[in-house]
Amino acid sequence: MKQLYFNEQKQTVECCINFYNVIEKAERDKCLEDLCKDIVENDNQTRRIVCIMGGDGSFATTIKFLRTNKEVALGLNKGKICFATLPFGTGNDGGQAFGWGSNPSGELWMQDIEVLMRDLVKATIIDLSLWNCHVNGQVFNCNNEQIDNTILMCYYFNFGIDAKIAYEVEKNRTKYRICNYVMYLFFGVLHYFSGTYNDAR
Repeated sequence: MKQLYFNEQKQTVECCINFYNVIEKAERDKCLEDLCKDIVENDNQTRRIVCIMGGDGSFATTIKFLRTNKEVALGLNKGKICFATLPFGTGNDGGQAFGWGSNPSGELWMQDIEVLMRDLVKATIIDLSLWNCHVNGQVFNCNNEQIDNTILMCYYFNFGIDAKIAYEVEKNRTKYRICNYVMYLFFGVLHYFSGTYNDAR
């Protein structure tokens, strides 16, 4: 718990920050449990900011798993939870659109956790539309595993050659940003010269 004084507002804000690795199931469950408990116990007192260190895919995935909890989903619908996407992904379109930059290098909040806390508290809240896309039929991910046919959509979705390239990158995605950039270039050039581009027009 840390107290931050904001001179412009002449106000002291008490901040508490928790970190979770939501890739791990145990941490993901703990995150849901803690968020649900906070919503129930501090319903009208606390502003909750879920800060996602990742890219656009991490953002959508995080919201999707948070909505599996009834209390958290209700909090989301009532606007009691806001999100910030710190740009640690490949493209980071969301991070750029909302003013968090295209990558963390050179950002003061990357060097000092208090700067990040201040930036999050002072940030302007902007609405983002989310919608569910229901597919009539079976849906498979890039690993050929069947998934739910109701898909959460945010930011954008792709058709045609752009979607085909994105699909190929997802099948081969690495943890290194530069490798993912190279794959986008490789599959783009490959599909352009293989005639896929002409078929998609």
